[in-house]
Formats: sequence, C-alpha cells, structure tokens
Amino acid sequence: MQSIPGNANVDITKMLAELREGFLADLPARLEEIEDIILAMRSSGSFTEDYEALYRHIHSLKGSSGTHGLHIISTVCHAFEDVIIEIDGDQSLLTDKHVTNWLAYIDLLRKALDLISAAAQNFAEIEESLDALRGRGSEFDFRGLLVMNSELHRKLCLSAFEGLPVKFSYSNSGYEALGLLIKEPYDLLITNMEVSDLQGLPLISALRISTNRNSKIPSVLLTSGSIEHYNKKIDPDYVIKKDEHLMEGLNKAAKEIVSQLRETRVDD
Repeated sequence: MQSIPGNANVDITKMLAELREGFLADLPARLEEIEDIILAMRSSGSFTEDYEALYRHIHSLKGSSGTHGLHIISTVCHAFEDVIIEIDGDQSLLTDKHVTNWLAYIDLLRKALDLISAAAQNFAEIEESLDALRGRGSEFDFRGLLVMNSELHRKLCLSAFEGLPVKFSYSNSGYEALGLLIKEPYDLLITNMEVSDLQGLPLISALRISTNRNSKIPSVLLTSGSIEHYNKKIDPDYVIKKDEHLMEGLNKAAKEIVSQLRETRVDD
C-alpha cells in the first residue's frame, strides 16, 4: 500500500483555506451582480431568465458557503431562497415590497461578510435581522418547513394554510431538511414521501428519535402509497393520501395543527 506523505493533511488544509478565502474575496462582486439583477427585474424584458439567474446565484452561494463552513451565509441564503420562491417566477406578483425585501437580504449578506472578515465569532446581530426579514413577530406566529420537489403540492399546502399565521421555508432535499431541523427552530413539518436523498418517513422518524428541540413538532406526510404499522413514537401526526381527498386532508390538518400550536403557546 502506498503511504501518504506526512504533510498531505497540511497541504489539504491549506488548499481548503485558500478556496475559502477565494470564495470570500469573490463574494462582494457576486453580491453586486445579484443586486443588479434584482434592480432590473421590475422592468426587465427577460424576467424569466433574470428570475432563474437570481435563484441560481443564491442557491449556489448557499451550497458553496456551507461547503466552506460559512454557515451564517448559508442560513441567510436559505431564507433568501424562500422569499424568492414565493412569487413562483410570475412577474405580475413582483412588487416594490419584494424588491426592497430582496435588497435587504443582500445588505445582510454584506454585513455577514464584514463580520467574517473581522474574524467575528458571534452572529447574533445577523440572526436577529434575519428573524425580522422572515416576518417573525409580525402576522406570522409560527414557522413551518415544506419538504417536497413538486411545485403543485407546495402550492396546495400553502393554499391550505392561507389566512393562518404560518410562514413556510422550503427544501427539496431530505438531508438538507434534516440539517435545517437540527439547526433552526420550526413549529411544524410537511413532507412528501417521495423526496430526493432521504424520503419523508425516514426524515420524520429521524427527527422523532432525536433529542432536538423540534423532535415533537406536528408532522404531515403526503404519500401516494399506503403506510403500514410503525412504532407509534416515530409515526407522522398526519398521513395524507395524494388522491381526490388531498385538499380536504390538508385543510383539516392545517386547522388542527394551528389550533394545537396556539394552545401550546398559551400553555407555555
């Protein structure tokens, strides 16, 4: 077996550090490019292309910053993705409020970059600003996570919660969703069974057996198949078949979950 030189780990560490520094050095120019896209979108004749470019940029930044251990940037980018998705690529839904909100996320990313460049260890200021941008403390009392690839199912879930005080974040990856549930506070989880890389039922089960603060949040599983008997401690709270009764099941679950959350909040 060929031996690995003793300085190999040092070289790899140095290489990763250089890649991280390169990412940070390029970030101001990338943020300027993203800002220009946002400012042009209200009057853009190529809105679809600009919208897709905006989402692609933020999604790329989220992944790259996570790879480099820059979790505060990744967290801001994930929240930014959520608000971009809200208009579903429909230019008629884009308002001045959206543009102002998106630009605020760019400002927040710049502040995070400044703190990282100053070797800061505490990002409480960024987290507080992020909470304000997400709408906590306003009309949204609760925070949910939607995990699904299907745009149709996402829209149906949002329709069921329309008028209820819930603000949703989104993911199309089971592993990413599990990471979010470990790192951030949520009040409810809705997932399709069919999710890339980690299916809905194992996701809920993993959350249930953890000691995480989200381990007991209400959970909804949407599935095309049947669910056999499982250990009740790890069962979803609601299993809704994706059939002609899907919307009826979602509406019922939405009302019951929000009622339960309100009761819990009062008891606390």
